[in-house]
Amino acid sequence: EKIYFGDYAEDVIVNRFFKNLKKGFYCDIGCFHPSKGSLTYLLYKKGWSGINIDLSKTSIDLFDIARKKDINLNAGISNYNGFSNYYECAPHSPYNSLSSSKGYKKKNIRIFTLDAVIHKFDIKNIDFLNIDAENNDYNVLLGINFK
Repeated sequence: EKIYFGDYAEDVIVNRFFKNLKKGFYCDIGCFHPSKGSLTYLLYKKGWSGINIDLSKTSIDLFDIARKKDINLNAGISNYNGFSNYYECAPHSPYNSLSSSKGYKKKNIRIFTLDAVIHKFDIKNIDFLNIDAENNDYNVLLGINFK
């Protein structure tokens, strides 16, 4: 059995950090794939659940199949609610981004703040937050009310 799924085994460190927490809730922004490169898949296998958010509808379709206990949302996360263009390298790519990229296909997507998502899905607690938003991480942080 494969012991790690993150590109550099970062998920092993995450899992060790939460070794005594049998059930928890994660939020994975820029989730890309249910297992490949995932920092939350070991937690899912351990019994956790969470919310996975990605710009790619293909990615979210894969999560709907592989992670049935999770909430899977095809959207962008930033510091405002509304709509925006995003730039698609490929329908299923870790490089899709809200940042303009030459040669990428421009598409429209719904944008939320993380606070809006938390309220929409009535999320009470996030034990692990993973943000991999391709040049938009700072704006994701600006959309969180840390109070």
